[in-house]
Amino acid sequence: MARQLAMPHTKARWIEAEAGLPPGKKRFWCEPAYSGGILSLPADQFPLPTVIDLAGLDTSDPARPALMRHQKTDAGIVGHTSAITNDGRELLVEGYVLTNTEAGASVAQEARDGFPWEVSVGVDVDHAEIIEEG
Repeated sequence: MARQLAMPHTKARWIEAEAGLPPGKKRFWCEPAYSGGILSLPADQFPLPTVIDLAGLDTSDPARPALMRHQKTDAGIVGHTSAITNDGRELLVEGYVLTNTEAGASVAQEARDGFPWEVSVGVDVDHAEIIEEG
């Protein structure tokens, strides 16, 4: 069974809705969602320092859910991604906030009001290996 990694938060940089965007959506993008480094994870699931091998990360499907606090429920739906760029050094995510969901409308309004939303990325771990020091 795959385990879920919650990556460190990065501040979202918002782009206001542009002409031609579908109704009910606000476009956003963020700085690197992951740019290397040790993740802060629950010790009972990941007892050793953990990093993500971006070379082994499958980003072929750019449409992924954007969830409030990683909640995989209808109440947690904020929006969805439209592009995921992995250059082997960092992971960049771009997507839409759905303003017709409670969580999405809340995020969009709070962003308009200046709240410094942070973005994190969840990753399912299908394979993990221990790399010896040195």
